[in-house]
Amino acid sequence: MAPRTTPSQQMKRREFLGALAVMGGAAALGTASSPAPVAGAAAAAKRGGTLNWAETQEFNSFSPWGLNAANMIMQNVLYNRMVALNKDGKPEGHLAESWSLASDARSITIKLRPGLRWHDGKGFNADSIAAHLDWAKDPSMAKNFGVARLAGLLPKGMTIDTPDKLTVALKFQQPTPAIFDILDYWYIGRIDDTSDPDCLKKLASGTGPFKLTEWVTGSHSKYQRFDGYWNKGLPNLDSLVIKRLEKAETLAPNLRARSADIVAGMPVADTDLVRKDPNYDVLLNEANGVHAHLMLNPKKPPFDKLKVRQALAHAINREEIIRTAWFGVGSPISSPWYSPVSLAYVPGLVKAYPYDLRQARKLLDEAGIKTLEITTFANTGWPEDKVTLQLLQADWANIGIKLNFSEVQTSQYYDRRFSGDFEFLLWFNARALRDPYIFLGTQSEITGRGVPYGIPNPALDRLAQDGAVEVDPEKRRKIYQEANRIIVEEMCTCLWYRTRPYIYGAARYAKDWNWDLLGHIVFDNAWLDK
Repeated sequence: MAPRTTPSQQMKRREFLGALAVMGGAAALGTASSPAPVAGAAAAAKRGGTLNWAETQEFNSFSPWGLNAANMIMQNVLYNRMVALNKDGKPEGHLAESWSLASDARSITIKLRPGLRWHDGKGFNADSIAAHLDWAKDPSMAKNFGVARLAGLLPKGMTIDTPDKLTVALKFQQPTPAIFDILDYWYIGRIDDTSDPDCLKKLASGTGPFKLTEWVTGSHSKYQRFDGYWNKGLPNLDSLVIKRLEKAETLAPNLRARSADIVAGMPVADTDLVRKDPNYDVLLNEANGVHAHLMLNPKKPPFDKLKVRQALAHAINREEIIRTAWFGVGSPISSPWYSPVSLAYVPGLVKAYPYDLRQARKLLDEAGIKTLEITTFANTGWPEDKVTLQLLQADWANIGIKLNFSEVQTSQYYDRRFSGDFEFLLWFNARALRDPYIFLGTQSEITGRGVPYGIPNPALDRLAQDGAVEVDPEKRRKIYQEANRIIVEEMCTCLWYRTRPYIYGAARYAKDWNWDLLGHIVFDNAWLDK
């Protein structure tokens, strides 16, 4: 049987949730923020020092387009966007000084800041943006996951003109109402060797606040302040070190030993220990709309049968997983769009698959499945997932399903996930609170496009295309609500079970670091009060 909650675990959970209630609102959740466009906000900050960050996930790409959980920590360190969305969802200029969007949403003209430079000293101008876009059209790079994903996100038939060195004119064949969400997702980088689109053979060069000076696989990466940064006077820190630890259980000890100033992905079970120490804070980041799911491989029988997938959706005890594995952190869900802030939100779909083992067994019978043996694996960097699999293992045994699992390190976990070498695994998505165009254009395991285990749905594809060009908000809402229904009821290849806020532990002397609407960390204004 899977382990149930012990009295000591119950106490930890009560203490942890009680602490969040006391912190309250923005203090508890760490309100999302964007880098300040001017340095004035950091005037009282101390300059200098090295901030040490630690987490368990290792880089598999330094590409500006390699946007996944393993790489997101370095996006705002190395790179910039032309235009980003601030904490209120309003556009603000980063590399861009100004912009003008056509009334029909078919074009946007962007003026770049003068004097921009790459980390290696080379000049940056409108031609740099054009070259960046050309990668998305290069067949030799199309096999790269990050390139393929961004290419799918860009408006079809988009052209780029550079009438002068500081002007970028984007033109679209159709209205593009989500253009600012697209630009917010579009980090600008430089790939000197197209045979190495992940920028793993040579240290990557960007325009961000810090430049990469060293990377030791599985150990750490180092960054130094970029004195040519467009946001004059920033960053405050001299340097940044990102440390990679093998097991999440070592994060809190490293924090309290001061070998790390901030840790990411800390196990929930360790948060009460950190919180009780007056020198540290525990923060939850829910701003990026992350949620967790069981990702099924529909190309592997019997997961090719809808009723089998629906049976497993009913066989997930979401409340128990949240209570036992996650100490009550997160909310049970069955839909990727779980919040009313999204155009795609449908209340009934959020609870579409209540826990019901009898219904699960009935669906398996209808699919002709009497017994079933499933093999999967857990990530050593995510200890809560092991408990989740233990809970599933116990429940599924009651309906004739034998679940076997082993543990693998993070790098192997990612390799098997992206290659499709799995029957099902525990995964997560972000951007649920962003425009559905972004979500459908980037979360390929849900749409079934661009991944070896995907089976695309033509009806969903049509809706995604319609929603991308529809300028009427209510019409867009209906389009994306129907897309939601198809994903949850007719595809059912991703079985959502909880919202998944990121958990950080931080020394209180680490000041003014935050995160943006993508959930990526921003260090522009960060400083150390020690």
